[in-house]
Amino acid sequence: MKNNLFRKIIGNSEYLTSAYLVILSVGAIMSRTSGDSEILVDIVINLLIVLSICLVVPYLISYYSNKKISFFNGFITSLILFLLIDPREEKYVVFIIALGTLVFRLIFRYRRKPILNPAVSGILIVVMFSLFFEKLNPFISWWGVSFAPRIFEKISIAALLTIIIGIYLARKTAKRYVMTGIIFAFLLVVFLNIFFSKSYDLVFLFLDGTFVFAVLVMLSEPKTSPIRKNQQIIYSLVFAVVWGILFYLNEGYAIIYAIFAANIFNLLNTKFLKKYLK
Repeated sequence: MKNNLFRKIIGNSEYLTSAYLVILSVGAIMSRTSGDSEILVDIVINLLIVLSICLVVPYLISYYSNKKISFFNGFITSLILFLLIDPREEKYVVFIIALGTLVFRLIFRYRRKPILNPAVSGILIVVMFSLFFEKLNPFISWWGVSFAPRIFEKISIAALLTIIIGIYLARKTAKRYVMTGIIFAFLLVVFLNIFFSKSYDLVFLFLDGTFVFAVLVMLSEPKTSPIRKNQQIIYSLVFAVVWGILFYLNEGYAIIYAIFAANIFNLLNTKFLKKYLK
């Protein structure tokens, strides 16, 4: 029976992604709390907020409107937000991010698919509001995707898990060419190191849990990324170029903006460019 359950999880991308995020969340909580009850309370509250809004609310909408809404989409989005938003973030900011994520995911769609990665949309909404209301400036620390222990002092155990599961999922969901974003970004940083006399630690940067999670989990999200090989390569190139420029400029939300730019390319590709990029 255990073998059947394991095969069922491995064989279904939504089951596997959910299981992976649960394991990552448990590891992050254990690493961050270490007996600190105060931070544990903050973490639990954040988790309850994102689950309530991104999972429970869609379920209630589905139940009373007879509109089919995926349980796993809400669950996966909830855990991604949970792992990205710092536990010390103000709770009303967490609430607004989760609400923005829900609204954007349910309303702004094209061909029954969300236009943007749901987690990215919620964060960007709050970032835009923060331009007018300084207190809303969100603290996206990616705390849950890169935590101790580290292997050879470079790669965290969380990043290693993400690399293994992420590559498997990318192959299973036919998104393997999205991974070229890592290669493009790597070459771009090498260029910055050589021609702009930078000294970025390439090994740490590209084996860091934040970057591999962004590419292998968020950028490769099946519904907001292209299907065809050439389209995936250009999609990942858009991500790499935008990220590289913003990273060089020390923009704190570089990865979020880069995923947003890639998602917009995918929308344009789906609507206008698809016949040219076969």
